[in-house]
Amino acid sequence: QSPVFTQNIVYISPLIPYGYTTDYMSDKARWVANPNVTLSTLGASVEGRPIELFTITNAGSSVPEANKKVYFIIRSGHPIEQHTSWRLRGMIDWALSSDPEAIRFRDNAILKATFNANVDGWVSGSFRTNAHGQDMNRDYEYTGANPALEEPETYAIHRAIEQYMATNHIDVFMDMHDSSSPSGGEQLYRAYSMPNSASLTQLMTTINGLDTSNLINDSFNSYNYSITTYTDGGYGQYASRGVRSFMTEGGASFHQNGSYVTKASAQEVGKIFIKAFFKWLVP
Repeated sequence: QSPVFTQNIVYISPLIPYGYTTDYMSDKARWVANPNVTLSTLGASVEGRPIELFTITNAGSSVPEANKKVYFIIRSGHPIEQHTSWRLRGMIDWALSSDPEAIRFRDNAILKATFNANVDGWVSGSFRTNAHGQDMNRDYEYTGANPALEEPETYAIHRAIEQYMATNHIDVFMDMHDSSSPSGGEQLYRAYSMPNSASLTQLMTTINGLDTSNLINDSFNSYNYSITTYTDGGYGQYASRGVRSFMTEGGASFHQNGSYVTKASAQEVGKIFIKAFFKWLVP
């Protein structure tokens, strides 16, 4: 049955929108009210919007920050890939929940997350680019953060990671994307070659064990790009520093089990990923 439109202008999206001024602003207000959340501003976009970073941990736990596992998650720099926002929302909501495993996570880990890798493109409805027309996932300078060679959004995030790693560590870096293919389910990619394949097999086993509805693709893919030539997300550079670097892609319409992607199911995928990464490093 065809829908009945109630207005003359209708907006159609291939993925479920997560609005900047609606969903994000209300979620941000809810999250920053939690004592386990710190919100910082890394810089400003081309059009002056803040590049914001959420840091989630129990600062009062008995585990020193230096001994906590650190997960740095970026929502796609491609604005059209909206399911990544729902996944990141699911991650954050779980990390702040009363689930005993989430409490253990806050005591033993730090989640750093940003939705703002391309905030101007998100607000304007751009497909892949920022206000300068630059594809943000092809903008990382492999030699290091550089304001002369990177867009303001890329530079802000890149610089923040380098500054943090100068005195701390990051255990897992993930850049979440959605693929243009409608089916196949969300899939985890290793963005740079890591030597311990047995450990990666253990990670996939953990994901599959948590994924009781078969939402996520059971297989694992590898990208073995050169550190000095690949600019997507800066993966190679982070991997060269010992950071486990990953990317996700996902079916635009369907999960691995053939069901439609919904807000709730996309958030569930996010929860599975962060729970699995935590269990992988802190059994």
